Formats: sequence, structure tokens, C-alpha cells
Amino acid sequence: MQQLSLLTETDSPPVQYWPGFLEPAEADRLLQQSQALEWRQNQFPILGKLVPLPRLELMFGDSEAYSYVYSGSVEFKAQPWPPFLAELRDRVEAATGYRYQIGVGNLYRSGQDSISYHADDEASQGTQPAIASVSLGATRTFRIKPKQRKGQSYGYDLSHGDLLLMQPGCQEEWVHALPKTSKNCGVRINWTFRPYTTL
Repeated sequence: MQQLSLLTETDSPPVQYWPGFLEPAEADRLLQQSQALEWRQNQFPILGKLVPLPRLELMFGDSEAYSYVYSGSVEFKAQPWPPFLAELRDRVEAATGYRYQIGVGNLYRSGQDSISYHADDEASQGTQPAIASVSLGATRTFRIKPKQRKGQSYGYDLSHGDLLLMQPGCQEEWVHALPKTSKNCGVRINWTFRPYTTL
């Protein structure tokens, strides 16, 4: 496993990247186990109508009392960790040096599934959270750009078994996205491990 730091320029995003964090066979197994979970397609209100989001989602956590709301309308209730995902969380904690109480999953069924620019700055995650992301399946381009100022957007092709860490301060200053692509790609699953603060 080789760690590649992307903190090379003053204005570059505060992220770190571990390509090949998981061995290929292990990543294959985790992808298969993840696909077998009961994924949910949430809906988002647009112009008075509920529109299905272009991805599937799930949430797990240390307590079933944990809930997570984003965009003021989409709510998750934490389910107990599956053993394989709890083990992955522990490995990510050891690699990054941060503790995570919840895991949010996104399943992108094809290149037409996506998530628009946003920051993971919900109050339940506390201030300046460190958020770790493990990619499984198809390679997709993760994009990140400054929130409050004009500047270059950065793109990282995240592949099967890669780990990316958005460091403390990232959610306050930057927004990120997984855009649609016309490329013929397969399923991608992304697990983000996050802190949770009881409000």
C-alpha cells in the first residue's frame, strides 16, 4: 500500500490519497458483500415534486439512535454495522488516525448515477470533520473545488480499493462531486466513514 499525499500546492485541496489501499481480492470480496445489502433510493423535493435521487444509499453506525439529515430533507437512520464493514472502518481508522462513528454508502449503478457539488457539513458530524472514502468497483472521477472563491477544480480518478481522506477543514472550504459520465462503466460503491456528534 502506497500513500500519496496531494498536499503539494498552497491552493490544492486538503486531501490525502492511498491508491490500492485494499488488495484486489479483498476489494472484490467487499464489493460483492456491499452489493448484497438492501440499498435504498431516496427522493429529493424539486419544484414541489419528489424526484428519485440518481444513486442508492445506506447508513450504518455505532448506535441505532444515530440519524443523519442532508439538504434539509433526506434522512437516514443508522443500522447496525455488518461485520465486514465494521472491519473496514477499523482499518480506515488505523490508516488515517481518525475515529468514525457512522458509515454512509452510495451505490452508483452506471455512469448516469451521480452526486452534485456539495459539502458534508451537517451539524451531526461536528466542526471540521475528517471524512474517509473507500471506493469499490468501477473507476469514477471525484471532483473537488473551492466553495467561496473562484479557482481550479481538481479531479481524481478513484479506482477499486482506493482510499481518499478529506481532512479537517475541507468541508468548510471546499465542495465535491461525482459527475455523470458517458463512459460505459459498471457499478461503483463508495463508503464514507464519518464522525458523529450527539446534538
